[in-house]
Amino acid sequence: MQPGTVDHNTLKHLVEAGAVKSATVVGQGASWSLIAQVGNNDKTLLSKSRKVREFKRFETIVKYLRDLGIVHFNTDTEKFDPTQKTMGVKRPDKSAVLKQAHAAAEHDKWFREQVQIGLEQAKSPAAVWVSQGVMEERIDTKIEKLKARANA
Repeated sequence: MQPGTVDHNTLKHLVEAGAVKSATVVGQGASWSLIAQVGNNDKTLLSKSRKVREFKRFETIVKYLRDLGIVHFNTDTEKFDPTQKTMGVKRPDKSAVLKQAHAAAEHDKWFREQVQIGLEQAKSPAAVWVSQGVMEERIDTKIEKLKARANA
């Protein structure tokens, strides 16, 4: 972790230990970030990807702070501009992500149906079981016939 930064778990433990003196919600572009004062040091909250954690909505960061146990905090709106783009990269197209998720769910449903059909066929009294040895002989015979036809 870079100096002057903190991740969620560490921040949570610091708050529980009473080490966080103050918190400041900082507006940057159209999003919000968090700076926690720990001792004489300012620590910027990082996301799981080790970039500055951005909150698109002010209400979300307020809820985050309350969940941590921080109910009093400062706000710095000097660089906040709701008309600006946010600092980070936008999410991938939600439509494409949802289509992919639905396709995966549909495939999973089809696969489970195929497995169920196979299980039902295996339980059927009319099911015919063939040993591995017999199948290997059948395959070897077919391979020999194909080789003979290819060489002819």
